[in-house]
Amino acid sequence: MSGESSPRQFEAVGGHKSSIFYGKPTRDGRSTLQKTTTAWEIMYYLAMELAKEDAFKQHPITAHPHVDEARAKFIHAAGKLAVFTSTLFSIHFPEKYMTKSAALKPYIGRVNEWILMEAGAPARGAVLAPLFNELFDGAEQLKGFNEEYDTGIWGIGLVDETSGMQRPCIMDVKLGFIRHSPLTPEEKVARMMKKEHNSLVRNTALRICGCRRYIHDTSNNEGAAATLICERFGKDIGYAISDVRVLSTCLTAFMSIGEPLAERKENEQLDFHPEVMGAITSAEQVHMKQRIRHIRAEIESLLHFFEGTPDGTFMLQHMAFVSASVLLLYDAADSSARAKLRFIDFARSTWRKFNFDEPTIGFIQGLKNLDAYLSF
Repeated sequence: MSGESSPRQFEAVGGHKSSIFYGKPTRDGRSTLQKTTTAWEIMYYLAMELAKEDAFKQHPITAHPHVDEARAKFIHAAGKLAVFTSTLFSIHFPEKYMTKSAALKPYIGRVNEWILMEAGAPARGAVLAPLFNELFDGAEQLKGFNEEYDTGIWGIGLVDETSGMQRPCIMDVKLGFIRHSPLTPEEKVARMMKKEHNSLVRNTALRICGCRRYIHDTSNNEGAAATLICERFGKDIGYAISDVRVLSTCLTAFMSIGEPLAERKENEQLDFHPEVMGAITSAEQVHMKQRIRHIRAEIESLLHFFEGTPDGTFMLQHMAFVSASVLLLYDAADSSARAKLRFIDFARSTWRKFNFDEPTIGFIQGLKNLDAYLSF
């Protein structure tokens, strides 16, 4: 899945740190990112694109009305969800993918080729509806775990949400109390439980999976205010936070370019700064609060979608958002202090019938807690 040339690695902050690469740019010059994923995530993004074109109405589907009704509702709901997500750019078929669709066969077996799906791409019209229908029909027949659907054998290319930013600041926040289902092997569940024993995520339904931000270089006395240095943390920051107040402070302070969130000691342990908020200048606090207002508005819109609209209710009843994340993004060089949220990671978001109920998973609770911890 390497593409036509050696891909350049993207400096990711979350769980795919070493497996995200730059792809071809879009027609309007934005960068794109490629990663491996499951058939489930491919299905979500294809549905989002179908909803944009209404192409699914032009294709006869199956002879099963109940399946067609569920399909149409899924596409419509995915189209509404798309305003919170990244945009599909390309897909890569699994090496041994088998299809019954004559429309798809010309695109199968191209080992090093990514199929462009952006608007106007020649393959888009040929692939979009047939592939979604094939994946959806197959998913309807599943009885549980399926290697072709649940393993990362697909490739997906998405528009880079940091494209165009001069100093991109990004935080990956994983949502939910748990990351497994009743179908997860017992030994894997045991490993997860051991790793997350006494973890704050069991109470908060969210964990920081990594972040990158630009902050003022206070070590440079000359022109310090004009110099920004990059601060990076991986998954360890989320596991190191053991107090809700520290979590809230990290989430809030991330939205500023003032003080460091933490320092790494000689033993590699993180030392958090309880006084970080008080050290942020009044001018920077204005920018921080503006960014937080933007993020909270998007969180509240996403919550309203799931809890206050028929499309969101349908999606939440039929799909379980397990191990999904949100990205918090802003450009430290943008004087307008804008910020945005993107809903990502649907690789484990399968049928609700294969998963625990929503209160057990805690996806919605994680969103609500994120909103609360960002309040000021």
